[in-house]
Amino acid sequence: MIGLCSCANSEWHEFEVYSKMDEKQQAIDCEGLSSMVLEKKTSTGFVRHSHNVGLLDYMSDTDFTFNQCQDEIEQIRVSYCQEEVSHIVSNIRNGFDSIRADKQFLRFCNNDFMAALNLINDNYILPGDRRYFVILPEIEEMMLPSSIRKIRFSNVIINRLWRITLVTDDGSSLLHYSDKAKWEHALNDFASLETLTTGEE
Repeated sequence: MIGLCSCANSEWHEFEVYSKMDEKQQAIDCEGLSSMVLEKKTSTGFVRHSHNVGLLDYMSDTDFTFNQCQDEIEQIRVSYCQEEVSHIVSNIRNGFDSIRADKQFLRFCNNDFMAALNLINDNYILPGDRRYFVILPEIEEMMLPSSIRKIRFSNVIINRLWRITLVTDDGSSLLHYSDKAKWEHALNDFASLETLTTGEE
């Protein structure tokens, strides 16, 4: 059962009941702890806002670590991180590079994020054997080599993720690599297709 409480002056009071019990090594209700949801109220000028916060918010805000209820906490963490990491990786793949990772994400999801980045090494198929198009399977695109007007390259996340941008008359296509050697190899392959303009972003 999910409990919805309102955060007043001591906004984490309900969670602190559990954390104090945990510190005293008293058995706590893990289901009650993991399902706790509080309404946090904030003000911006004359406008008041409210949003729901849960266990991970409490732990990241107070730097508290529970000794009990590890299975329940891990379930919440996995669910939260899967959604957040997927969202950020999708944004990066679509060219939105402004990553604003908050304290909660850095504490609970940084390893998941790095693991997701390590899986990114986009494939491509060059023309040959009666194939006239460059094929980009991950983004489901094909293009004639002659349509590529410019190649841009950049290090999106320092020493973690590199990008190749193929600029055409119709727009641009993005390829990403966590392996720098594969990125450099791909860059050389695309640069050798035609006499193209290459440049660092």
